[in-house]
Amino acid sequence: MSVRDTCVDWIRGVEPTDDPATKGKKDPEDGFFIKVPRRNVGPSSTQLYMVRTMLESLTAEKSGGRRTLRRDIDDQHLVAINNFHKQSFFWNYLLNLNQSLYNCCDLSQLWYREFYLEMTMGKRIQFPIEMSVPWILTDHILEKKEASMMEYVLYPLDLYNDSAHYALTRFHKQFLYDEVEAEVNLCFDQFVYKMSDQVFEHYKHLAGRGEQDTNLQDLVDFTDVDFLLVSIL
Repeated sequence: MSVRDTCVDWIRGVEPTDDPATKGKKDPEDGFFIKVPRRNVGPSSTQLYMVRTMLESLTAEKSGGRRTLRRDIDDQHLVAINNFHKQSFFWNYLLNLNQSLYNCCDLSQLWYREFYLEMTMGKRIQFPIEMSVPWILTDHILEKKEASMMEYVLYPLDLYNDSAHYALTRFHKQFLYDEVEAEVNLCFDQFVYKMSDQVFEHYKHLAGRGEQDTNLQDLVDFTDVDFLLVSIL
């Protein structure tokens, strides 16, 4: 009854007077159906928390050494209550869908690493970009030279946007924002340097291949010999 009083939204706000449960009686054999209207507004977080807590106390196998009502509940009702309790765990995230999506997409904590600075006991005041997750991912794509991954090469740098936004809106610290901005500039300079070097190397190989004899090109393709070795020879 406490669960009903906490969460049920009756038609016109009036509880049905012919419900056998309110009189301590069992439902008829054909069942007693309650009409619950559909609403555009979900339950509040307090209602959801109270309902789940009460249902958990009803179905818990142990409750601080005290006897629970688990044995007094029918098996079919017990299964329904357990299923509701498991599914309702995700409802709070659905009721706050915008915040849930924001938390899932916010990758700023991959940049903040003050914890590791504290572990160095003052021996380091900052880390090089080689230890920064965004640059590690970007550099990995550049070094692997996988054609299918090149279109995502700038995606890891978006972590700096989340970190800068977090620094201003949550921490309210200008110096953290300045630190993120300085690291972005350094990473982008390294990115331009590595990318330009790879582009130059690629077109140098194409130019060298164009100057080779056709028979030599066919031999290289057939034997799968390293093109760099052939060009040197």
